[in-house]
Amino acid sequence: MCAASAFRTTADNLTDGIRAATGCITRQLPSVTPNPFFAYPAHTISLGQPGKPASLRGPAGPTGLHFDFRLDYQSGDGSDEIKSQSGSVHVAAYEYRLLDHDHRELLVYHWQPGSRFSGPDHPHLHISASLAAQVTTTTRRAIRLDKLHLTTERVTLAAFVRMLIEEFGVRPIHRDWRRRLTRADAVLIRWQIGTEE
Repeated sequence: MCAASAFRTTADNLTDGIRAATGCITRQLPSVTPNPFFAYPAHTISLGQPGKPASLRGPAGPTGLHFDFRLDYQSGDGSDEIKSQSGSVHVAAYEYRLLDHDHRELLVYHWQPGSRFSGPDHPHLHISASLAAQVTTTTRRAIRLDKLHLTTERVTLAAFVRMLIEEFGVRPIHRDWRRRLTRADAVLIRWQIGTEE
């Protein structure tokens, strides 16, 4: 199998895992586009058209919440590269967003390593909120969570979708969503975390 064909086969497996995860909460299909900002051949998988996140539904109808994501992957050398008979692909960056009705960010999970991105190289979470912390018996201090990079482990898209269903009451499209997400997570974790098949 030639290198280009092997890359496409491996990338298709990654894309299938992503579609399985997002298909649990939206009928909007992810799209794959070339990404010119990486040294090696790279692509970006995102949800539909930019600026058009998926509307999320709950048991009683629309929740007013929206979801979108972007995941960059590339071929070639990388610290998280997965090498197999079907080619080599590794996740280079991701962003998963939970948005409100006006498309303002509520939660954003990022992993954007390297000089192409501003901010820390480690995976992190942004929360669009502010806390009034009682720091002494008479003093409160505002803590702007939206300005902090709260450290996380790497998070798969399937794990994010599971959180939307279990914690935010998003209605799954399929009755067997748990099985679908477990299978999608098993596929995605190979590229995301860097474990072999």
